[in-house]
Amino acid sequence: MASSPLRLKREHAIDKLSAFIRKQYGEQYQVRVFGSTCYGASSRDSSDLDLTIFDSERPYGIEPWDERQLPAIYSVNDLAKKLKHRGYLNVSAVAKATVPIVKCTDPKTGVTFDVNINNRLGVYNTALLRQYCLLDPSLPYFLKVVKLWMYSRGLNSASGRHGPPSFSSYAITIMTIALYQHFELLPNLQADKQAILQTHFWEKRGGVQRKIEVRFGACKDWRPPQTARPLILRDWFDFWANKFDYAKRMVSIRDGGFVDRPSEIPSIWGPPIPGTGNVVVLDPLTFKNCTHMISSETLAKFRRECMDMLNRMKRNKAWSTQLQDYVSLVADPEYSDYALTALRRTYFPR
Repeated sequence: MASSPLRLKREHAIDKLSAFIRKQYGEQYQVRVFGSTCYGASSRDSSDLDLTIFDSERPYGIEPWDERQLPAIYSVNDLAKKLKHRGYLNVSAVAKATVPIVKCTDPKTGVTFDVNINNRLGVYNTALLRQYCLLDPSLPYFLKVVKLWMYSRGLNSASGRHGPPSFSSYAITIMTIALYQHFELLPNLQADKQAILQTHFWEKRGGVQRKIEVRFGACKDWRPPQTARPLILRDWFDFWANKFDYAKRMVSIRDGGFVDRPSEIPSIWGPPIPGTGNVVVLDPLTFKNCTHMISSETLAKFRRECMDMLNRMKRNKAWSTQLQDYVSLVADPEYSDYALTALRRTYFPR
């Protein structure tokens, strides 16, 4: 998780923004944080915070029969204008995105936000991923290390801001959870009959409005089999370099890890067609392919980089052992920052 001073700074910035939103638009709006910071897997302190402004009058989104005029807050341009007037920095509205957002920076703390209006699916996804991290406490620390390595190789930029589009942090998280499931270290929470969260949300994508069912449990009585062994970094590189059949298989934690690509795409999956692409990593709630923008060249680079790391670990066992020691230290609150710095500078330099 973020260090205490950073966490306090973020909390202060969020509280200030929440108060501003309620003052400008009404008490029915609440600011909620989602993303990897909520389950302790953020690999960089400089990462933007993802926020959703909940509208208590529309808990299921904009339903097809809801003909009420949308409040002003649903205009990201209006929100951006008010934030600029309030003194927020680097304010920009991304109105034509699939999920419209406002980007802004708190002037006092320097904390940067990506804010959307009442799209609750990110919050529900975060709750699901957090539940997986609670089941296996090693998962968020493993994710920190993997994302740090992906970033160092130029493979953690879904937007393509720093080169060709590659893997989002979210996609990397789904891939890693699927591998934990494959190694029998995690169950399938969406198959649990005793739900701890069950709701739905109306999403509009590609001009089509869909009802997204949200349901998962905690698998409270689940335990990994005695034959299961902990996942190590070498396993991760080996699997994605050599063992996963990208042409025939896809990643789906909703189905317990990995499944065959279907011959026909179910209509429930909706647009964009998720079963196509060089890599298919399915969103566990919406079924969209989180990696549909990845080119064959980027996939080849990813596999090559995984193979290079694997070969280096095989050639230099002392280096490999020391690397794994630093990975283990990431889980120790006293040494976590030190270990991440050592990994960034010595093992995963850009």
